[in-house]
Amino acid sequence: MKNKSYILILLAIPLIILLEACNPFAPTLSVEDGVDLVISDQKTVAGVFQNFDYAYRFKDTLVYSGLLADDFIFTYNNFDRGDSPSWNREMDMAKTYMLFQAAYKIELFWNEAWSEVEYEENDTLYANVNRRFTLTVYYSPTLYDNVYGNAFFKLTRLKIEDPWKIVHWDDQSV
Repeated sequence: MKNKSYILILLAIPLIILLEACNPFAPTLSVEDGVDLVISDQKTVAGVFQNFDYAYRFKDTLVYSGLLADDFIFTYNNFDRGDSPSWNREMDMAKTYMLFQAAYKIELFWNEAWSEVEYEENDTLYANVNRRFTLTVYYSPTLYDNVYGNAFFKLTRLKIEDPWKIVHWDDQSV
């Protein structure tokens, strides 16, 4: 009887080790279309855009919420009405959640940044980034919309060791 218990334990050890290495509840981290899909610590401006891409690809509102400062503002041009509406972080989170729920799949590609400036003002660090993007929202495997746009981002952090947060996003797409 003792030998059977010993054999069962020996057989169970590799299974336990295999299960420890595989978390079925975590998304696969991989490189897709040349994009690194690992979550960044946002200590760099590039890390913010890496997390932005990750949040959209995996439709992850938790990662997306970590991008936005508490006083975040989103603005866009409404050419039909001739104005520039804006909304706060709470409204942006609600709209992003609805987009993530409605979409079958989302692909976001950040193209070149045509300007990026970091500066300090009143003991706060800022970065202004103008960036082009391509956003494809799939409603089904064959029905989708492409958006080619430009965006201005203002990012902030209090200390050099803090993560960058988006305080203002101005969608300048036409």
